Amino acid sequence: MIPTQEGMRQQGIMILSMTDGYYSHLFAYNPQYLPFTRLTNSNWDDIAPAISPNGTDLVYSSRKNGY
Repeated sequence: MIPTQEGMRQQGIMILSMTDGYYSHLFAYNPQYLPFTRLTNSNWDDIAPAISPNGTDLVYSSRKNGY
């Protein structure tokens, strides 16, 4: 189970975009206790993730329309 956004910030969970197959997807990771966990899985690219300063939102860019 992935902790809340604030929990992610406090526990050092990284949110990153990696290519897996043809598309880029978002993953959560912490080297001590969370293996790479896929957060998105669609037929488009999801890139540039960021957690808001207050830790309540995760934002990212997505190419759902192909551009």
